[in-house]
Amino acid sequence: EQIVYHYLLQQKEADPSIMEVKWCNRENEKGAPYDMEISRKTDSGIVQTFIEVKTTKTDDKDMFEISSQQIQFAQEHRENFHIYRVFNAGDLERVRLVRIDNISLRMDQKQVRLWMMI
Repeated sequence: EQIVYHYLLQQKEADPSIMEVKWCNRENEKGAPYDMEISRKTDSGIVQTFIEVKTTKTDDKDMFEISSQQIQFAQEHRENFHIYRVFNAGDLERVRLVRIDNISLRMDQKQVRLWMMI
């Protein structure tokens, strides 16, 4: 999460419309369906973007867990819910970020799939 937080702070410096980047779980896990919030000023007012971070220590693990609460939240907030996938966490030379925006639309378009494991 720290990698994504620092990346978002860099985005804030470059984009004057970003008013705040909040790391909700910085001190301890809050149980919310997201880890961070971005407040952005637009012509129509303040828009909140919610970010969930999913991390792996390798570069080749495509699957990750996502809760039913997160899926429901993604469907409710559509374009304002993003998942940041961190690959090679802990390896600053190889770390890689992938942003999946509007996961609900991507599921509808079959660009992203959900799996169930027992």
